[in-house]
Amino acid sequence: MKNCKDLLEQKFIKRYDKMKLEVEAGLIFVDIELTTKEGERMIPITDGLYTMPQSPGEKPQLIGSRCLSCGEIYFPRKEKGLCVHCQQKNMEEVKLSRHGKIASFTVVMQPPAGGFYRGPVPYAYGYVDLPEGVRVETLFAGDLDALETDMDVELVVEKLYEDDEGNECATYKFKPVQK
Repeated sequence: MKNCKDLLEQKFIKRYDKMKLEVEAGLIFVDIELTTKEGERMIPITDGLYTMPQSPGEKPQLIGSRCLSCGEIYFPRKEKGLCVHCQQKNMEEVKLSRHGKIASFTVVMQPPAGGFYRGPVPYAYGYVDLPEGVRVETLFAGDLDALETDMDVELVVEKLYEDDEGNECATYKFKPVQK
């Protein structure tokens, strides 16, 4: 089984060291090593989908694209910079809202076939509508029985699974807002 570092290296990584990844597309630097409560490393499962908190008070944000010609907003960001709405190549990177509403969801009670999913089961999966007009496909965190459509949720970054080297492979999820 591959670990997170191996998976990331397959996605155009030029250089890997203890704290940084240098990605070919735009030489984007991403902190990939965060220390968890248990002293393990937390590594993003996919590069470039969200910001990683750099300090205790900082919150993660999804990274999208906005077309400067027509204003259309996308998630995930458009790597090639082409707006499929107006066909212009005039995009900027934007950080999206951390809050949204559940549009739809389902609770999955068994692992999918194929062995690609290494996370816990059961899990909730669905869509969140952000204020910018973007619908995000996501996993949900928290009490799965409490989820409802139109519920207010917020972005979190959490462990999805542990790789063979003991690193926590993390992804973005949305969880219900505590009232």
